[in-house]
Amino acid sequence: MRTTIVAKAQERSCVISLLTVSAALALLFMANGCNEKKSPDAQLEARLKALEAGAPGVGTIMSGVQLHFAKLYFAGKAQNWPLAEFELHEVEENLDRAVALRPEEHGTNLVGLNDGFKQTQLAALKVATQNKDW
Repeated sequence: MRTTIVAKAQERSCVISLLTVSAALALLFMANGCNEKKSPDAQLEARLKALEAGAPGVGTIMSGVQLHFAKLYFAGKAQNWPLAEFELHEVEENLDRAVALRPEEHGTNLVGLNDGFKQTQLAALKVATQNKDW
């Protein structure tokens, strides 16, 4: 049952991401068509704004991180170390993606938070996973 719920949530997250990217591309093409008379710098600025508007927010990315953390926990409890290592990598990759897309969110420096989290909690999880010690 839990596997089904997690799978459905992950599928929903993928669909939302695809819709977001599709919307961003549509905005990009519309902005490009509307800006034919503008300077190259103005066109580039319009394209950048369209892509930023269509990029997933931190909340969307963190929903994916939550799923990977849940799978990491259950993989560790089941002593499925290859899966635990994979999920740990996915957590780190998604956190890096969030920081790359939004270095600051609502006045909070996500770069610093990510670095601190990687050096403490993620480092401890890596050691525990490598030592197969859960």
